[in-house]
Amino acid sequence: MEYQKLKRYWKIIQMNYKDLDLAKHSKWSHFGTWKSERDIVQESIAVDELPKETYYSYQILLIDIKSGNVASLRAQLEAYLLIVSNHMKICIKTLIENFRYVKNSLATQITNECLEAINYLIKCIKRIAFGYRSYFHFK
Repeated sequence: MEYQKLKRYWKIIQMNYKDLDLAKHSKWSHFGTWKSERDIVQESIAVDELPKETYYSYQILLIDIKSGNVASLRAQLEAYLLIVSNHMKICIKTLIENFRYVKNSLATQITNECLEAINYLIKCIKRIAFGYRSYFHFK
């Protein structure tokens, strides 16, 4: 049952802890009682010590990334390498290996959203034009 909770509510678990709703209570299918989003996260990660440590490590890394604190991020990555789950260890090792790019990304506010928007537009045009036989009619 714990795996189903983690699998079903993974989006809530990935949210920033400060953004979780504490006041609004809803009835959740795997819990049967009225709970807030923070209660859902707390019960889902309380299964074992490893998910709890991984969750809190993730939240601190998320805060460091959003604030752009490079020195703290590097120290936290190296500190959390030993206490998180295996999947998170792979991510942390990748971040440490490519830390100069992460540092550059946090220092500048340049994103690839324009390129992603152009690619999305091209895919939409191709999907809409799927039935055309000739390029002349496609124009």
